[in-house]
Amino acid sequence: MEFDPAERPVDPSRNPPRYPVDHVGIAVRSIEESAPLFEILTGERASPRQSLPEHGIDVCFIGSVELLEPHDRGGAVGRFLQAGGSRLHHVAFRVENVRGELDRLVAAGFRSIDRAPRPGAHGGLVAFLHPRGTGGALVELVEPARPLSAP
Repeated sequence: MEFDPAERPVDPSRNPPRYPVDHVGIAVRSIEESAPLFEILTGERASPRQSLPEHGIDVCFIGSVELLEPHDRGGAVGRFLQAGGSRLHHVAFRVENVRGELDRLVAAGFRSIDRAPRPGAHGGLVAFLHPRGTGGALVELVEPARPLSAP
């Protein structure tokens, strides 16, 4: 059975956690070709390209926009691009404890892609929630490498 947020509240407590948006991920065919557009839109400079071979992608950040370029067409991001071209891939929310939040959300009825957090960009930990349980959006939980309260 899939989770339906309309039928069951995610967190029945009076003070559910708040997740600030960390970034949005956009799948692109070429970081080099796409980065100038997002530099103009955000007014930010692109970070150096980072290879994440365990995910089959290269990434760069331009402000709160992450560009994802697949290493090959057969990987998850490559298949995503083939299905619809460059477009929004995921929305990432910043959390203090990705393991704890993943466990809490799965217990609340969300379906996870990751059973355990895995390394992400910038040395942090990430975990993904399946789009079938989030109204069609791929959701990433991001625990930054440094504590949220650090400067």
